[in-house]
Amino acid sequence: MRHTVVHRSRVTRGNHEKPSPSRTEGFSLLESLIALVVFSVGFLALTLLMQTSLQKNNSAFYRSVATEQAYDMADRIRANRGAAGVTVVNYGGVEASADPGCIAVTCTPLQLAQYDGWQWNQTNARVLPSGGGSIVPSAATGAVTVTVSWDDNRTGEDCSTPTPHADCMSFVVEFIP
Repeated sequence: MRHTVVHRSRVTRGNHEKPSPSRTEGFSLLESLIALVVFSVGFLALTLLMQTSLQKNNSAFYRSVATEQAYDMADRIRANRGAAGVTVVNYGGVEASADPGCIAVTCTPLQLAQYDGWQWNQTNARVLPSGGGSIVPSAATGAVTVTVSWDDNRTGEDCSTPTPHADCMSFVVEFIP
């Protein structure tokens, strides 16, 4: 049995419906441009998300490195604290010291403290952007404050000085050896 189908002002015969011409013509130019704008905005948002993610990952990495460096100095101080912690005060200001050159021979506790401070800050400068550190022992309480600073935004600020710039990030650990 055959029947006649009326489809959008178009009469077709038989069991097969033919699509109307409006469905086969595709998108108009305006619809294509709107789709292009929507996809472009989406890709820009995705790019911004990726940039922010990379920046936060970098910041977290530097914080981890600074934490490791601070605890490294704490371990060095504990290893060289001497009888009843009397050499803890030897670490005051040693981060600005030069290599005492005694590692090949026997070092005194003060020379070892100078070497530790020198070598520690060399590593800070190498592994952190504009990295540096400071060591402040308290003779009264025996506590030691170790601060590691770095330029997290990479603005070129000098963060290696004991009083870093306001844009510098710092990790501070205070302990009693």
